[in-house]
Amino acid sequence: VSSEPNTKGKRTKILIRFGILKMSTRRSGRRSWRASLDSVTIPSFEISDEQREKFLHEIEAIIARAERILSVADCPDATRFSGIGHLSGEELLDSIKKRLAFLEEELKYILNVPLKSSLLKLIDCLGFVKDLDHQEINELTLYEFENSQKVVKSLNSSCPWRNTLLKNNKVSIIRGSMMTRALLCLDLSGVPIRNIGATDVAKELRCNQTLRTVNLSWTAMGTEGAIALAKALKTNSTVQTLYLHWNDIGPKGGIALAEAFMINSSVQTLDIHYNEVGYRGAKAFAKTLHSNRRLQNLNLHHNKLGQRGVIAIANALKVNQTLRKINLASNGIGEAGIQVLTEMLRMNKNLEAINISHNDIKMPMGVKLAEALAQNPVIKHLVLSDNSIGPKGCIAFAEAIKVGGSLESLDLAKNKVIQKGGIALAEAIRCSDSLKDLNLEDNAIRRSGGEAIAEALKVNHSLQTLNLSANNIGQVGGEALAECLKKNETVKNVKFSYNWIQKSGAIAIAQALRVNHSIETLDLYRNKIGDDGAVALVVALKFNHSVKSMNFGSNGLAQDIKEEIRRIGGTKKIECVV
Repeated sequence: VSSEPNTKGKRTKILIRFGILKMSTRRSGRRSWRASLDSVTIPSFEISDEQREKFLHEIEAIIARAERILSVADCPDATRFSGIGHLSGEELLDSIKKRLAFLEEELKYILNVPLKSSLLKLIDCLGFVKDLDHQEINELTLYEFENSQKVVKSLNSSCPWRNTLLKNNKVSIIRGSMMTRALLCLDLSGVPIRNIGATDVAKELRCNQTLRTVNLSWTAMGTEGAIALAKALKTNSTVQTLYLHWNDIGPKGGIALAEAFMINSSVQTLDIHYNEVGYRGAKAFAKTLHSNRRLQNLNLHHNKLGQRGVIAIANALKVNQTLRKINLASNGIGEAGIQVLTEMLRMNKNLEAINISHNDIKMPMGVKLAEALAQNPVIKHLVLSDNSIGPKGCIAFAEAIKVGGSLESLDLAKNKVIQKGGIALAEAIRCSDSLKDLNLEDNAIRRSGGEAIAEALKVNHSLQTLNLSANNIGQVGGEALAECLKKNETVKNVKFSYNWIQKSGAIAIAQALRVNHSIETLDLYRNKIGDDGAVALVVALKFNHSVKSMNFGSNGLAQDIKEEIRRIGGTKKIECVV
């Protein structure tokens, strides 16, 4: 850190150089580390000599903290960082991004002047928790809070009121009275507070009367931390949204939380995906769903529930009348689990969204699900991606769309529906006036499926988002899509990557963009459109006033073409990826 005061001593120019540790993986699989040095110059601003010295002292303390954290002992597998403990390389990079974003606001109060955006860019690059004692934090935040009469509503990585310390993996909430008075959101995601920090947060939750959203995901709280939070939730009556994913809480933690929600009557959204609560946790949550009348959104994605666990949850949902969304993806549902789920779909009239992706659901089970969906008048969102329902399963879902009429979004990505499935869904698109979002990525529908869907879109007036990526639709299919975009006025987002539409397809789409006024996002990544196709699209963008984002990536474009795309994008405020 260096500074250059002018002769009057009132204007200061500060240069900060900082190191960013980057990880790369070699072909052999071994990871290597390298430090890159960069600098940021903060524009001059008027401060007194005393303020200048305090500013430099604050910056130097933070840089020193950063240097201690980046003192690598045993890279890259189990690196020890001062005051943080053992973190993997990925956790290190995540921590670098999420820590000291509140410094910009904090220093603003120290200097009593607004700092420039370049400092904020520096904070985005660094982001370490600053070591402050309790008294110093109270002086910097509570005083300004009371005198400015601001109402603090959110405490997260970008907030100046983040009254937390990361010392010895422990979070200390400095002023519980402030939280009780004003705080609505607490976000400590990505901060490794572990079970001790989670216990501290739990103590605050017992008496807090204002918090509505709590995010403790990626905090390594473990089973003990989850149990402490569960006890607090039995008495807390204000938290409505709780994120606890990726915390390895295990079956015991899952059981404790489930028991808490038999008493808690405020939480409406609970996200505990990637926590491996297992069958025992699923059984406990099933029991909770029988009696809980408040929970509306439950995410159990990737929790090793297994067939028995999913059956328990599905049976509970037969009688539950409040849950609106449930995520059971990647849980090994099995054939028996699908059977009970189909029975539940016929009985439950409140569930609006269900995610059962990545569960190895094959054609016979897919057909049963489609038949149950046709009899359910309330399901609006279904995610069934990364399964194997095949063309027959897809045809069954197409029939369900024609009959049901309530489905708004359907995700059938990676289901091997091939051409027959694509053609069947095209017929469903013709008839549907409710479907808004359709994902058919990586299904090998090829040219015939693409052409059929394009023809259907000429008469459809509801679909807004269409993903046909990685379907090998080709030049003719690309031209057919372009033709339909000349007539369709409702589709806003089209993902068409990995389809090899080449130059002729790109030119046809460019002609469509001249007259289309609804497309906002267009993804043409890796389509071999070449320079001529890209130029045609760039010229079309000059006449189009609806496109906000466009992906030209991996299309073998010349450097001057890329620069022209960036220039046009900057001029028209279009996000262009080249």
